[in-house]
Amino acid sequence: MIKTVSPKDEHPVLCVKFWKGDSNDMIVSLGSGAVYLYRFNYSFFKWRCDATKLLDPESEKKKEHAEHLEKYPNGYHSIQILKKEHCRGHPLAQYTVVALASMKMILVVTLEPHVGIVYKFERPPELVFTSVSCISWGIGSVPGDVNNKHPLLAIGWGNEIQLLQFQNLEEESTRGIRFVGFHETEEEIFNVDFISENLLHLYDFKRNMRLLYTGYF
Repeated sequence: MIKTVSPKDEHPVLCVKFWKGDSNDMIVSLGSGAVYLYRFNYSFFKWRCDATKLLDPESEKKKEHAEHLEKYPNGYHSIQILKKEHCRGHPLAQYTVVALASMKMILVVTLEPHVGIVYKFERPPELVFTSVSCISWGIGSVPGDVNNKHPLLAIGWGNEIQLLQFQNLEEESTRGIRFVGFHETEEEIFNVDFISENLLHLYDFKRNMRLLYTGYF
């Protein structure tokens, strides 16, 4: 162990991910809904840590949200980094893109070259209270385009998987981001994960496992 850091607001840590290559930069989500960027540096024979708040739950409370979201807890339980191999030669290659999943919403943010929220998908109101979201980045065919080269974000929530295609982050009104595929399952989804190009691994709460080809969504 080289360094121990306790979050300033003393809430439990939900998820931690290294996000910047071989560096010691981490993104950390807390139970309060806060998300921090931690940077560890070694200098003068000791490790130091600088923390920057990325998402502030207090500022989120001031924003308008759908009424049905108020009963769900804060905190992002899943953090997924868009890999550079999924956007090689693509406009998104200039960014560091991160997706975060909570009981309330899915957020997509950029960490480099600037920090900002680029997309928000709120929890559908028809879901049962216990439904938990899951996310995974990947690449693959989509309905109508077997040669799709745009990065995809798979969102599993309740009994539905949706594919979100990212063409670019520059167009107004998120026209560069759109839903391109949809799949409905018999059982509630526990997890979805891209295991290779075109293939999603699905695991539901009845312990069933399936492989799904994204071009058939």
